[in-house]
Amino acid sequence: MKSYRQAPGAVSAPRSQGYVVIPLARLEGQIRDNVLLLDGVAGLVWGLLKEPRTMEELGQAISLEYEISAEEAQADLEPFLHELMELQALSEVD
Repeated sequence: MKSYRQAPGAVSAPRSQGYVVIPLARLEGQIRDNVLLLDGVAGLVWGLLKEPRTMEELGQAISLEYEISAEEAQADLEPFLHELMELQALSEVD
């Protein structure tokens, strides 16, 4: 089963309601385009991704926190994880 975690090249710092994330692998002189402010569900997910997590684990955590079904949470999570992968802020772990 595929797991995900924060990429080693992504630097993050907590803020009052989430995280500021900078995927350093993508800077190339365009800092503004690569600074992510993650709060709410995105902040919860980013915090969980300090350790490897499966899509199912992430969906369950969102489900418990926001009182939606795990299936709905996973469906909403897929594009977010894909975007983090594109920005090189997230790594797949086997």
